[in-house]
Amino acid sequence: MSYHRKKTSWPELLGVPVEAVVTAVQSERPDITVEAIAAGAKKIPPGFLSTRVCAFFDPQDELKRVIAVPRRIKMSWPEVVGWAVVPAISKIHADRPDIVKVEIHRNGEHVPVGHNHRRVRLLTTSGDHEGTVARTPVVG
Repeated sequence: MSYHRKKTSWPELLGVPVEAVVTAVQSERPDITVEAIAAGAKKIPPGFLSTRVCAFFDPQDELKRVIAVPRRIKMSWPEVVGWAVVPAISKIHADRPDIVKVEIHRNGEHVPVGHNHRRVRLLTTSGDHEGTVARTPVVG
């Protein structure tokens, strides 16, 4: 039995009008649902679904071109643990342009309870932009 990994990201479609992106992704992966989401939208689909790809587009652009690589929606960033804060924030925004708030807290500090699907909390070694990421950032 051969192992075939299914495609989950379409970097070649960056900058392409969103309607063409939906068609291209669904032709390659008919098992996937593609959701076109305007950058800055107030409501995005919650959680991670392995059968959903989100294509974020610029609503100000006449052609509604995709501004982030169409992929399954990312909910955590284990790869940024140990990174400086600023590059970690840049990575989060590159992956999820719909995230409007990145909070920086010192690891172990009490943070207010509550979930926000457009927020990521960075738990860092210093609690400011000078530290490094101490734990995996997650949406919420």
